[in-house]
Amino acid sequence: AQIRIWLLQTYYSDKPIYNISFDLTIHGNLNIKIFDKKINIMLKRVDILRTNIINDNGIPKLKLNKYKFKTEIINQDDYKKMKDDINYFNNIPFDLENDLLVRILKINNKLVFCFSDIVIDGFSIMNFFNEVLYIYNSIHQQKLPKFDYSVSYYSFIKKKYNEDTDNIISFWNDILKKDCCS
Repeated sequence: AQIRIWLLQTYYSDKPIYNISFDLTIHGNLNIKIFDKKINIMLKRVDILRTNIINDNGIPKLKLNKYKFKTEIINQDDYKKMKDDINYFNNIPFDLENDLLVRILKINNKLVFCFSDIVIDGFSIMNFFNEVLYIYNSIHQQKLPKFDYSVSYYSFIKKKYNEDTDNIISFWNDILKKDCCS
């Protein structure tokens, strides 16, 4: 999937076709310096969020981006201009070879998150926002966030859906073996 997205984003480099954005409303003041510091700690730990894809003679290769993350801040009193600023922010194409492929805008009481689809999927987004929630709460409560890294994807699914995941896993293993190995 990453190669497909890389090919399309390389071909349509001036279009934000694989940008994914979310926004959260925040309450109270948020110390952006502390927030950025904690986001950078998370990015150091989660390699995929700082991965770039370089073109090596037509072959995509992964490299880790060493840039530090910094939230962009805009204060805007005009609601229409605020919506325009958010729309503009969400529609800036990512440079897959050089940009951090996640960016955050703080505009008034909103945090706007924009990702390149190449570095995020549904499970990653859920984990990212769980950690952002811990970070946000830790800043307001002045406590360090605690994360449970012992939970695997398999355990999460089993707990979340309370289903017989062994049968689901076997089902998908059988399907994948048929598709790729027959």
